[in-house]
Amino acid sequence: MEHPVDRRTLKKEIARRLAEGPVQVHAKETPVPLGEWRSMVREVASELGQPVTVYAAADTTWAALLSTD
Repeated sequence: MEHPVDRRTLKKEIARRLAEGPVQVHAKETPVPLGEWRSMVREVASELGQPVTVYAAADTTWAALLSTD
């Protein structure tokens, strides 16, 4: 199913937010289902070459890039 959101733009926003620190997203705040948002977080982390942790509970998802130091 296609969503009326530009994936590239959303991935750029996710990358920007992850670079600032841990991200918390509620289902009502994202234009795509949380499962797809989590997949996009993993794609962004892979493209950045950084490990990521993602945790979901009910209608909220948390994500953070992990330090490789």
